[in-house]
Amino acid sequence: MGVMFLIALENIFPPIPSEVILTFGGFMTTTSNLSIFGVIMSATAGSVIGAVVLYIIGLQLDVERLEKIVNR
Repeated sequence: MGVMFLIALENIFPPIPSEVILTFGGFMTTTSNLSIFGVIMSATAGSVIGAVVLYIIGLQLDVERLEKIVNR
């Protein structure tokens, strides 16, 4: 759940590096009972969730509002 949440957050707020999250997740597969497949699936689900959130935000913005944001 933590990997999924952090990857989703990383997709929404780009300053969070996914390399750190995924490296930690890989390390945790060797020192805990996490499985590699579970970490991969959690990271994939988190990435999809983050992309869906950004897509929904994009649907809510019209072109004029988006141009105002980009021009700032």
